[in-house]
Amino acid sequence: TKYCVYYLKGIECSNKECLFLHKKADENDIIKRGDLTSNKIIFAKQHDYAEKIADIYNPEVKKKILAVKRSKTIFPSPDSIYRNLEEKDRIRNFQPPVDGNEIMEVLGLPPCSEIGTIKDLIKDAILDGKIPNDHEAAYQLMLEKAKAMGLYPKSKNK
Repeated sequence: TKYCVYYLKGIECSNKECLFLHKKADENDIIKRGDLTSNKIIFAKQHDYAEKIADIYNPEVKKKILAVKRSKTIFPSPDSIYRNLEEKDRIRNFQPPVDGNEIMEVLGLPPCSEIGTIKDLIKDAILDGKIPNDHEAAYQLMLEKAKAMGLYPKSKNK
């Protein structure tokens, strides 16, 4: 919670567009450290707080926020934001069936950028639906991409 410097000093703030608080915050408007474990709570509170601020400082903005809220074009619901975050986390945390260790073992390479490149190509191919999310398809794609990069399985290198 951010308070206006003038409020803290007990002086009236002359800035009509000051966005800081000029009175003690309502207990419901304060986000406590324990609340930070849930993004959903934070988004809901931020959304509610934006409406309150608009109502206090500019009723015209409040009307626009409510109109937009009804049409749902600018302020997405906290649930939709939360679902989008979960989907991005799922994609970010996705691990292909062929991992970097297996690529290094098959190609006989130490850790290097080529391993990451091949792993990313496999991951993107699965997420884009170009290959199924199974080990055999990922393994075959690994061999194809490695060959295109001039890399071959250990048994063929010897």
